[in-house]
Amino acid sequence: MGLLLTFLTLFLVCVTEGGEYSKKLYTHKMFCPDGEAHEQLLTYPIRYTCKPGPGINVKCQTIFYNFKGYFECPGNGYMSGFEFTIGYGENIRCCQDPDITYSKEDCTVQFNNNLISGKPYKICKGKIMVGSKTLDGGKTWYNTECSFRSKRKYY
Repeated sequence: MGLLLTFLTLFLVCVTEGGEYSKKLYTHKMFCPDGEAHEQLLTYPIRYTCKPGPGINVKCQTIFYNFKGYFECPGNGYMSGFEFTIGYGENIRCCQDPDITYSKEDCTVQFNNNLISGKPYKICKGKIMVGSKTLDGGKTWYNTECSFRSKRKYY
């Protein structure tokens, strides 16, 4: 019932002085090209920046996340984009290379409340975001960032 009420509320037409001003859902998209990763996350509509992700045999997939519990990209993967729609959840782009790995000991959890204040969130230098969690429906985030290592040397 709560989901239906939220759905109906989002589609109500807002009227001011007899005219419509909004019918759209709030959607926030940030995608890097396949194989690249976020360098920083910026609030919409400001442009975000991307950097080359680890590995040379990178494959990517899009996974749905409904804001319940912790999300982590599978198979030592990293986040390279997301599409967030209020009331629905998030489609997350995860990329990985079979020769790239990380250790949980090399990961840190960073708190991000910059979406509320409209400030950019910088991902720590030398790290890639691999997972995240929100406790308030997408306003604040706990992002897991890890340092990656190659299983073999590339020449």
